[in-house]
Amino acid sequence: MTETVPSNQTQITAATVTNCWIATAEGNVIEQFQQVHNILQQNRFCTLATCSTDGLPWASPLLYGYDSQLTIYWSSAIVSRHSDYITQNHGRSAITIYDSTAQPGKIAGLFLSGQTRIVPDDQTAMAMEYLFARVKTRPDRTAADYCNDSPRRFYQFEPSEIWITGERVPHGKQLIDTKIQLDRKPLIAYLTKLSAATA
Repeated sequence: MTETVPSNQTQITAATVTNCWIATAEGNVIEQFQQVHNILQQNRFCTLATCSTDGLPWASPLLYGYDSQLTIYWSSAIVSRHSDYITQNHGRSAITIYDSTAQPGKIAGLFLSGQTRIVPDDQTAMAMEYLFARVKTRPDRTAADYCNDSPRRFYQFEPSEIWITGERVPHGKQLIDTKIQLDRKPLIAYLTKLSAATA
């Protein structure tokens, strides 16, 4: 029988060895959604994971901004390795956001898998606003500085799958790290409502 624990308007299926220590949550899990919001707010850097077509992985720390749809924005040189791998691998990428100063066993992480693309020129100003809202100083640049033949462009990542850190599960003498996979649609609805309330 599958173990479940109640959580607001839904249930979370427990993480076990049979499901690779990944619990699933369907519907509205408000405390987990709030944890996603807290992670996004409290951290300014993410780690972007990309891969070349011949299987060579790469991970890059990036300053990021985000919107209520959980779209992640950053700016990078087009010829940087991670940007090149994004092009090579048709945009397939992953992002992790977490506080690296947290104590062992206390870390709260957000894991995202999805697609990355260059922000269209007519949306670059918007992407700039999301990114520069995260920093205390604003560079003396305009959207035109990132468009056309600029060597640096804005990128956007749209997640298709979302996980957060779950509870550590005792297993013999070990503590197993787990994740909770979240439903994208209700999470986006929650973040959108939260954004509107604080606007």
